[in-house]
Order: sequence, then structure tokens, then C-alpha cells
Amino acid sequence: MLELQKKQIHMSRSKNTVSAQVTFDEDFNIPDAKPDVGSVLLKQADAVMEELRQLSEKVIIKGRLDFEILYAVEGSGRMKNLSGALTFEENVSYPGLEPGDYVRCRTKVEDISIRVVNSRKLHIRLHYCFHMEYSIFSILVWMNTNLFFYQNWLHRWNHLMAASNKRQFPCK
Repeated sequence: MLELQKKQIHMSRSKNTVSAQVTFDEDFNIPDAKPDVGSVLLKQADAVMEELRQLSEKVIIKGRLDFEILYAVEGSGRMKNLSGALTFEENVSYPGLEPGDYVRCRTKVEDISIRVVNSRKLHIRLHYCFHMEYSIFSILVWMNTNLFFYQNWLHRWNHLMAASNKRQFPCK
């Protein structure tokens, strides 16, 4: 005998996407425990988002830019590494954003350049971008124990959405 159960299905519909590019210029002093910098050999950076706050039609993003540098010590053939973090806070205008919308944000470092100002100071320039998307969540209550029925329904829904040039829901 088939037994009926209530199951909630969470779905989201994408409303809008926004991208922003930001340039970050900062001087960084070499810690006293590290030897003097001769030249920068390798560099890498990563943007880490720590807080995302949603306000009316704008988003405030707080985070840090972690970087690592491999440099040649001035006057010798030795190499040393140096790592650090620079904090950022950005306000991004987001037209159409309403309370209750779900905002997803990805950050990516596009480019990093490091110039030696003197043996104890570096000038760091980072270009990073934000890609944000906000969605509306909806909850459907479905009466069936068969998960295949849900997947079949979602598959048909995706074909309908694709036919009308709208974004598809992810099938899991």
C-alpha cells in the first residue's frame, strides 16, 4: 500500500546578477623580524569574504585579501617568504534588492602587482571582483514518498524554463 508523507521542496529563482571590480592600493611595511627585500620572485593572493550584510538596494561586503610573497633577500642569494592580510569593506549598489532576498557572492583576485618601494616597504596593488546573484526562495509542499516523482517533475520544469529563456534550477 502506498503511504503519503509531506515533504518540503526548497527552490530558488534568480532575480538579478551584479558584478563589480575594485582596485586596492596599499603600502605594506616589512616586519622587523624579516630581512630586507631585494626583489619579489613570486606572488599570489586570495580574497576571503568574512561578512555580507544586506541593506535596502545595496550590499556591504567585508573581508580580507590574503597574500604570500617569495622574495630574494637584498645582498645575498637567500630567499624568504612573507605573508600578510589586508582588510577591505565595499558597498555595492544592488538595484531591486528587497528584504528577504537571498544573496550569494563570489570574490576573485584578478591581478596582483607588487613593487619594491625600498628594502623595508612594498607597494601592493590588487584587482579583485565581486559577482553577486540574488534569488527568491519558495517552498513547495509535495505529497509523495517517491523521490523519482520529484526529480521527474523538476526535469520537466527545467525544460519549460529553458524554453522560455529563464535560468534553470539545479537538479540534485
